[in-house]
Amino acid sequence: MLFQFPLKNTMMAILVFLCLLANFVIVTATANSTTVYLKQSDFDEGSYVISESGHYMLSEDISFKPLYAKEALESDQPEFALFPVEQQRIAGGKYSSRGFALGFFAAIVIQADNVVLDLNQHTLSQSAIHAGTQRFFSLVELSSSPFPPREGPANFSAESQFIPSNNVTIRNGRLDGSSHHGIHGNNNDLVILENLEISNFEVVGISLNQVTNLRIDSVDIKDSKRNVPVSGRLSQAIFALQALSVHLELDSSLGESQQLLSAQAALRNSVSAVLKEIDNGKLVSNQLFASLTSGLPDGSFAGGILINPKVFVGDMLQIDTYNSSSIYIKDVNIERISIAPIEQSTMMLVSSDNGDSNGYGGGHIQDNVGAVFDLDSCYSMETGEYVPNELADFQVAMAAYGHSCLSGIESNKKCLAKEGSEQLLMRNKITSKIIDWTRGKISGEELIELYSFQANRDYMFHTVKGAIGLKIAGTSDLTIENLKVDTLENHATKENRGKFVRNDPEYSGFQVKGISVSSSVKVVGNLKVDRLFANAYTDIACIDYMNNVKVSSVYIDEVNLPASEGSLFGELPEVEPLLPFQMIDSCEEADNDSKIWIIILVVCLVLILSQAIICMACWRQQQKFDKLRKKPSVNRQCSRMDSREGLGQEGTDEPKPGADSTRMSSIGSRPFMMFSSGGIPAEQRDTEDEITGGKAQAVNLA
Repeated sequence: MLFQFPLKNTMMAILVFLCLLANFVIVTATANSTTVYLKQSDFDEGSYVISESGHYMLSEDISFKPLYAKEALESDQPEFALFPVEQQRIAGGKYSSRGFALGFFAAIVIQADNVVLDLNQHTLSQSAIHAGTQRFFSLVELSSSPFPPREGPANFSAESQFIPSNNVTIRNGRLDGSSHHGIHGNNNDLVILENLEISNFEVVGISLNQVTNLRIDSVDIKDSKRNVPVSGRLSQAIFALQALSVHLELDSSLGESQQLLSAQAALRNSVSAVLKEIDNGKLVSNQLFASLTSGLPDGSFAGGILINPKVFVGDMLQIDTYNSSSIYIKDVNIERISIAPIEQSTMMLVSSDNGDSNGYGGGHIQDNVGAVFDLDSCYSMETGEYVPNELADFQVAMAAYGHSCLSGIESNKKCLAKEGSEQLLMRNKITSKIIDWTRGKISGEELIELYSFQANRDYMFHTVKGAIGLKIAGTSDLTIENLKVDTLENHATKENRGKFVRNDPEYSGFQVKGISVSSSVKVVGNLKVDRLFANAYTDIACIDYMNNVKVSSVYIDEVNLPASEGSLFGELPEVEPLLPFQMIDSCEEADNDSKIWIIILVVCLVLILSQAIICMACWRQQQKFDKLRKKPSVNRQCSRMDSREGLGQEGTDEPKPGADSTRMSSIGSRPFMMFSSGGIPAEQRDTEDEITGGKAQAVNLA
């Protein structure tokens, strides 16, 4: 035999062949399956919901903006602009599930397994007007709801109704423009994101909570939004108005009802005017809702990729629970991410308020939908008096109405007639003391003395975290190969801080981190971090490690450190902190067993193919020889396959005098001959004699 394989190698070669065959069958089946082509008209009514396995492909660029947008903007309920209409929300309607409680949370909702979404080199985007009305949004959502059960600011789903998607591939195109995420998911398994460009988002390009078997390959995440027209207060206003319209039937017999109606009308007028200005491409003129950061996102966090064990609204996670695993990131660029977080002075409940820490938002002063009561916007630092504005007036009126409704003892109240009304009213934490202050019954100084303040929170009580290129926590088996983070900017200044917590040192809103990895293991591969910028008072960390992390091949480029508190590294394991433009070489390599087995399998496959090619060549040569035997006379120069005149000394082409150059070889058990003339004239020899009675002898080379 030409090659003899050990049994182990043969089995691996067979395994490789079967894998290739299976892959061919799968690819062929996918290619031949029915492809669903998505066009702009498929989004006229709202989100496109994928509830069946299959291959889906964009046939054109798509901008998400339901058709009835103009009509909704002109209605007397602007909070429902680009919101599922009533017939869609009722039982059996297209968007009747709890996932749509706060509107169209995604352009494409994937709630089925085994789905391929091919953007087909097209662009999927969120329109400017929808971005203004829907402040929590993802271009692609990998589950039936934006939050898993018992998470988020609303009751989005029961356990049985939450449908995460598994074995999903998204590829080949651009996701451009989102008020929150490009791709978002919860509790997913087997996710491939490849050949994508994600841009023009406000929060993060890819955000996945509790994900396993994730591959992100050849993805560019870049250019976060820099033209956001509004502040976070607009979403507070829209959510509050929606809650009142959906869950409350006002009882005119209650003394607070008229004040609430007046506040509702005033807030609706302001929201309507803002949305019309956005739709017409104009600057927002109402300073209560206009951007306070020159168009930069003002939320708690901006980044490229976020992978967490749970919803990421609290502090930076430093835990040992690995809810995410088997993450592979390859050839990913994260660049030009900007933010300017705004901090809220958050009032905390005291024991006399009968507050508790249960539910979304905990023990802070919040309105009925979980938004922080914005004391900074309505407290005069000169006089301590209440400075009215449409949003604060509405929040206070809702609180006063709720106190009035819940304080009576009579049953079957009209104010609690609608489903969810009692739950909504009880979520309010704006106290009677705050209401008294807004009505001039107590002074500002008296109010401030009653409460403590918590720093480091945004409009929705999320912990402010600044800018982070790659943030991964609660993850095991993480491999990174060729990741570049370039140009992260945090433009927050001291003026962005809350009035009552401005000097609190425990503030993370100024920080910039290229890569932050906590509670993760096996980080391997080429990482490059360039150009981190912060305006002031910042903690800059190119690579911030926590807990058990291994790393190799890290390159740090330009870092802008305007503040004395900046530092190049957080807790970097097993290596000394280095200056910019230096390399950390292979601290500790991860386990390479899997790579070795792959190499062995590939080599075995190559050997098999090589043997097949050689056998084919030998068979063809034997066929030629058989033809020669059937002829009465042939050219005596039936030489070696290279047609040379003779077989010379090793390394030469000169014939070896007197040598018998007749050679015979065999492949398997079937011999074939290779002849050389040895310098004897062809006319002096008889072909048949040489074959049957000459000097040729069979030599078994096996």
